[in-house]
Amino acid sequence: MPCFQCGKQFTVLSRERSCDECKRLFCSRCLRYKHKVSTPTAHTMKLCYACYERINNPNQQRHTGDLDPPKILLDRMMRLEINRTPPHVKPINTANRVTSNSNTSQDDLETRTKNLLYDVPSGSIPSIEELESRLHNLMDVKASEIGSSKVFPELSDEEKVSRIISQVLPIPKRHLFQFLE
Repeated sequence: MPCFQCGKQFTVLSRERSCDECKRLFCSRCLRYKHKVSTPTAHTMKLCYACYERINNPNQQRHTGDLDPPKILLDRMMRLEINRTPPHVKPINTANRVTSNSNTSQDDLETRTKNLLYDVPSGSIPSIEELESRLHNLMDVKASEIGSSKVFPELSDEEKVSRIISQVLPIPKRHLFQFLE
């Protein structure tokens, strides 16, 4: 969050400080005004420029609700030219359109909502075989090639046993057969 007045980002070296009056965050450069409070504790308040002016010039009429935007924001708006509307935007006169087409637009809205709520796709849902054939056509693979291939290869009993033993025992294969003989 940057300083409210100058827009400087807070870092470890430039810490954020708050105005004792308005409680907004400022950097130490913008919060340099002080005002002594005549209370039993008698302490000094650190104030921002706007609060300092408000306290020191009470005769100046200023509404508390009408706060000026920070200077940094005004500068950015001037740089970006936000105040200017784009040339392609045209104002829309909605008053004439609503009064002339109120009945038809209401009917259109009702039909559109019914179509959205009750829109069921026409036709039947394809079967699994149809979906698989479509997938194979998209993949450019014949169905006979896909159907014949198996995910797990068929192993003989000896191959299964040797795989299990090789997973359990870290003995090389040539030594394994010596133990089995």
